[in-house]
Amino acid sequence: MLLGLFLAVITFTAVTLVIGQPFYEALSERVDRSLSADGRAPESGLPVWREVWIGVRDGVRILIRAAVWGVVLFGAGFLPVVGQTVIPVLGVCVAGFFLAQELTGVAMLRRGIELREQLTMLRSRRMLVWGFGIPLAAAFLVPFVAIVLMPGAVAGATMLARELCGADSDPAPNPLRH
Repeated sequence: MLLGLFLAVITFTAVTLVIGQPFYEALSERVDRSLSADGRAPESGLPVWREVWIGVRDGVRILIRAAVWGVVLFGAGFLPVVGQTVIPVLGVCVAGFFLAQELTGVAMLRRGIELREQLTMLRSRRMLVWGFGIPLAAAFLVPFVAIVLMPGAVAGATMLARELCGADSDPAPNPLRH
């Protein structure tokens, strides 16, 4: 059951992000503009079809990583005592991390940050990422709550991405343009 819930949260979020990509991209850009000193938002310079392709590709990569974690946690769930107490908590922590990655991916892709570097940045500030992702992962377990919370989650993830990337610094040259 825990494995199913874990995969449901990650999969639902991935599908929601793919379907809502244009809307969430616009929302994320608007948040970036409102928080920027000069009123500008970073742009990827990529065509929409390429951004969607990269989003789908990265979503599948994250889904595979999350599934591996899900299988490990599922197996550990059979351990006496630990499986019923610690493993569910770890499951929500892992789901929170991957949820934060999926949501910040929109803003980070616009900054030209590839998935591997995104994961490195997220791991460097785990407590901040978990503080954002764990409550969302727990809330997304409630049916239909994700639909209502997703716009706010995307806005919050944009702010998190700005924090991780250094909002006041100039964006790095976009390696995705090549």
